[in-house]
Amino acid sequence: MPMTYLRDGDRLVVFAANGGRENHPGWYHNVLASPAARVEVGTQTYDVTATVLEGTERDRPWPEQLERTPYFAGFQERAGRLIPVVGLTRAPKADPGAPQEPVPVAAPCAGAGSGRSRGHTRPKSHRPSYRHRRPCGYWIAWNSPSS
Repeated sequence: MPMTYLRDGDRLVVFAANGGRENHPGWYHNVLASPAARVEVGTQTYDVTATVLEGTERDRPWPEQLERTPYFAGFQERAGRLIPVVGLTRAPKADPGAPQEPVPVAAPCAGAGSGRSRGHTRPKSHRPSYRHRRPCGYWIAWNSPSS
């Protein structure tokens, strides 16, 4: 799923805006159920642990997000809820000898953050190129909780 992000030191920060809808996006509920995820940023793919940020830690990246994507102010206004902010911290590398469960990861999204998120569901070959825009999105796939 393509998402807009900000870099915050060694972690990424994402926003559960859901386009200003009254309900949280589905991926946010997945984070609450299982914080383990895998992200793809450019050519890098790695595991992360998601943490819902609160208080001043949640409020700190918001002004930068509004500066980069001013339409997020409208999302906050329309939502009628506090938009959750989630930190994605790189997980330590697993023991190479341990069995690994495969996690699906989609191809990188060149146009994330362009405000055309519905277009990102089309096959990569049919997506318009947004190379002139500052890169600000990635695909993310949440790990399923093990049974």
